[in-house]
Amino acid sequence: MRVIIFFLLLSLSFSQVLIWSDNMDNFPQNWTCGGVGDTWTKVSNRYHSSPYSVKGSKDNLYRNNVNIWMERSVNLANFYNGAVTFYIYQDLDTNDYIYFEYLVGDSWVTFWQANGSVGGFYQRVMSPIPNTATKIRFRLATDDSIVREGVYIDDVSVYGYRYDIGVTEIVAPKGIIDSGTTITPKAKVKNFGDILIPTCTVRMRIGSFYDNIQLVSNLSPGQEKTVNFANWQVRQRGTWAVNCSAYLRNDYNPNNNRKIETIFVRVRDVGVVSILSPTGIVDSGTTCLPQAKIKNYGNTVESLGVIFKIGSNYRDSLFLTLFGNKETTLSFASWLANQRGKHNVKCSLLINDFIPTNNYKGDSVFVRVFDVGIKEILQPTGIVDSGLVVNPLAKIKNYGNVNASFKSYFKIGNSYLDSLALNIPADKETIIAFSQWSANLRGKHLVKCTLLINDRFLENNRLIDSVFVRVLDVGVVEILSPKGIIDSGTTCLPQAKIKNYGNVDKEFPVLFKIGNHYQDTIFLFLNPEKETLLSFSQWSALIRGNHLVSCSLLTNDQRPDNNYQVDSVFVRVLDVGFIEIITPKGNIDSTGFLTPRGKIKNYGNSVVSLLARIRITGDSYYWEVDTVVDALLPNEQRIIAFPLWQVQKRGEYNVSCSTALISDQVPDNNKLSENFYIKVPDCGIITIYSPPEECDSNQVYPVSALVKNYGTDNEYFKIAFKIGDEYYSYRYLNLAPLETLTVLFDSWQPQRRDYVCSYCVIDSIGKDINPANDTVRSTHFVKVLDVGILRIISPSDSVSQGEIIPQIEVKNFGNVFANFLLRVAIYKNSLLVYSDSVFLTLSPYEIRIVSFASWQATEGDFRIVISLESNGDMTPENNILSKNFIVQSYEPWLLLRDIPRGSYKGVKNGAALAFGNNKVFAFKGNNTREFYSYSYATNSWEERKPLPAGDKGKNVKDGGGLAFVNLILIIFFLR
Repeated sequence: MRVIIFFLLLSLSFSQVLIWSDNMDNFPQNWTCGGVGDTWTKVSNRYHSSPYSVKGSKDNLYRNNVNIWMERSVNLANFYNGAVTFYIYQDLDTNDYIYFEYLVGDSWVTFWQANGSVGGFYQRVMSPIPNTATKIRFRLATDDSIVREGVYIDDVSVYGYRYDIGVTEIVAPKGIIDSGTTITPKAKVKNFGDILIPTCTVRMRIGSFYDNIQLVSNLSPGQEKTVNFANWQVRQRGTWAVNCSAYLRNDYNPNNNRKIETIFVRVRDVGVVSILSPTGIVDSGTTCLPQAKIKNYGNTVESLGVIFKIGSNYRDSLFLTLFGNKETTLSFASWLANQRGKHNVKCSLLINDFIPTNNYKGDSVFVRVFDVGIKEILQPTGIVDSGLVVNPLAKIKNYGNVNASFKSYFKIGNSYLDSLALNIPADKETIIAFSQWSANLRGKHLVKCTLLINDRFLENNRLIDSVFVRVLDVGVVEILSPKGIIDSGTTCLPQAKIKNYGNVDKEFPVLFKIGNHYQDTIFLFLNPEKETLLSFSQWSALIRGNHLVSCSLLTNDQRPDNNYQVDSVFVRVLDVGFIEIITPKGNIDSTGFLTPRGKIKNYGNSVVSLLARIRITGDSYYWEVDTVVDALLPNEQRIIAFPLWQVQKRGEYNVSCSTALISDQVPDNNKLSENFYIKVPDCGIITIYSPPEECDSNQVYPVSALVKNYGTDNEYFKIAFKIGDEYYSYRYLNLAPLETLTVLFDSWQPQRRDYVCSYCVIDSIGKDINPANDTVRSTHFVKVLDVGILRIISPSDSVSQGEIIPQIEVKNFGNVFANFLLRVAIYKNSLLVYSDSVFLTLSPYEIRIVSFASWQATEGDFRIVISLESNGDMTPENNILSKNFIVQSYEPWLLLRDIPRGSYKGVKNGAALAFGNNKVFAFKGNNTREFYSYSYATNSWEERKPLPAGDKGKNVKDGGGLAFVNLILIIFFLR
């Protein structure tokens, strides 16, 4: 639903047509009510006009959650728009609203809404209501909170408004109008209606040639307004209709929308038809009769003056009376053609008519004259520089008043001649450019320009001038000094050779520069084709390196390329020195041989090769050697390695390094000298005292070693002892020279069996001269004595009565041979019924199945106990094993021990069993060749030699079979 809010006036501001009015005394007649929560009710307790009004509730206070309406039809189709007025008493909560709405099509449009309280009845005007509205309604909507007295509606009226526009007068144009004038058409329009006309269209037409439309705005009821149209330039002669019309949509009375009148347009027009003579070309001195043709184009008799003019020296006039639409030829006084050139010919009418453009006619006459001459030679003249390339130019004028065609020649000395064919318009001058001339021949040359034409004045057909070809050229011939290589500190006189190659005197400055540190200038005056040697102020070669040497002539001449000469000078510095003795240096170890090294630097700026020398001296000792340093670059630092030197006995020595470079300019840095010392660092391990070579695994051993300082200085170092991966201990020692010390480490209990390596190492002396004595290694054998019972093989948990051979599996877990006694005892209800023992010897890690004497088992419950006795056994907890078992008198199915997994494959297709010699023989099939035998007495499987693969190398699969022949004790199988 659209909501439109307007500011409303308290009363209507213009006249209106009442459509219907209701004082609500007969409510709900003509009204339709609806909604939810309550209903609109006719009441008499409050009203604007007695005795009734309509209230938005049937109670004293309106209710919560109400949405009720009352509606009534309206018909505004015959009106432009409408308005609704009513009186309202309003006492509402701020969240409750009264709405005024109208229906357009299927949609209700909210035009006005209000909340809160306003004391007493007051009038509301709802305007404008569109003429498409078909119903109006009042709607009350409340929320679920505060309620008050409510809303009263009384005296509802509906009004319609109409339009009526009309043309009351054509103000202009009227009557007779002269052609050529400008008229502003005007008309008066009036609002005959009872409503404001916001805008309307007014159209003015004159004949078929004028049509203009204007908009009129805000025309109040009864108001009349003058409308101005676009200006009309009156050109159309005769009688014409003037039509003014007003256009307004929904106009109630279209009969007053138009006014029609007639006007007459009068025309006055006399004109010059043509000039008959003089026209065209007339030779100078000719006499002729000026004539012109005149016509009256209007419809009235006209009297007028006629003036005829030729140039500025002829004028004549006549008076003429001419009827409408008539033509005549006028002849004026004779004219003598004395003035050369073109002259305007004019004929003018002295009359003020409607078309002044034809009151004048112009033409021309030409008085012919023939003369051409040379005004000036423009170039080349005067002084020109050599090498200049120019087009010779001459200014030529046609002094006549007709075109002139002729040939022109241009000559310079004896080296240039050119000609051109020309055509110059009358009274025109032109600059003629001949083919290029190069000023190559120095000196003075005659310049001539000639015209080949037979005209009235031959004296201006030739002109002579001259040109001087100047050569401006000075140049630097050569820089004589300094250049090449100069040693640092040298003083020299800069010199350059200068020459004037031109043909005029020349004065100019000469600038001499060396690098960025030397500059001198001399002003030089030099005659043509002369050469001189310039010497500048002295220069000292103090700044090393390569420097640009330039000599410049500060002048503008014709050959600037020779005004500048460039060379270079290199200031050489020879200086090489030692900057560091690298080895030997400080304290050095007595290690046999070392390579003496020193760092040398080229302080100069040239690549040099030289000899470097090292000398080592001591108490009654002298050693010296030279080496070649090749191609040492400028500013390069290089480490020089001298031949190997055998380190001497301990003590103090002197080393010196020196250079031998011819012409070295700084000898102070050629030699370095230092003292150094030879010392002997050597600490070593004499022997390992403990642990011994053979150890028991259950014993704790002290760890110790004997060390000595064989060197010349106190030594602080770290000594460490390691045994396998299980033991590590270290100590820090400080030993005086030749001191011997027994070092005690942390104690050690062997954790690993068999052999274990140990070593003692000194690892904190970086320059030990005898590292061979820094480590001592040893091997220790850790003995382990441990035998144990793995399992009871027989009897099993349930056996049949009869003969049983007890079998026990034992193992030597140690790494030495073990001698021990193995006992077996069987009890029934704590009563010993069987016992046996055997003395055994097992090699290291050996596993053995031990069988005892047979036992005749009777029916009952029994317990078997196995014990092992071994002196020094380190793990007694695996020396005893026991279990309970049952002896039964019948032979039921018993679950025996599974066949071994072997290749981790189970029994499958192709498996087979056979019995013989008190054993069960079996193979698995399942694409294997595994073969086993089973002993019931021991309840154990034994893996046998695999079945043969055969010629095809295949395993046993589907269809395998096995048989045992008791007579010959042979097993047969197939696959």
